[in-house]
Amino acid sequence: VIPANVRYDKNLSFLEKFLYGEIDVLSREKGYCYATNRYFAELYGYWPQQVSTAINHLNKYGFIKITNELKPDGSTQRKLSVIRTWEDKNWSPSHSWRLYNSKDINMFIPRVVKHMVIKGKHWNNLYNSL
Repeated sequence: VIPANVRYDKNLSFLEKFLYGEIDVLSREKGYCYATNRYFAELYGYWPQQVSTAINHLNKYGFIKITNELKPDGSTQRKLSVIRTWEDKNWSPSHSWRLYNSKDINMFIPRVVKHMVIKGKHWNNLYNSL
């Protein structure tokens, strides 16, 4: 399942959203995958360069992490992993009440929302009412 923060991000193309989902599935076991641009291109019917651009865009916006691993023969291999947010890794009905009623609200409000609330006049009232 592609989380809402990825699905509804207007900066991401459909290809980028599908790639996020595919990288997430492929990296479930180890936390990363080694899938190549050619693999994704053949899977979705795009050119490898288009996939490369999309993966770099996901990395730029903080949805995935790209690392290069040095192999014993001296070559490198790309590792892709999904960067998880509190929304998709801690979510369950039993967690939702605790998350929204926590005094440590700074850990659980995404940066954009937190910025909007802090800029508003009612931040102290909101914080003290939790």
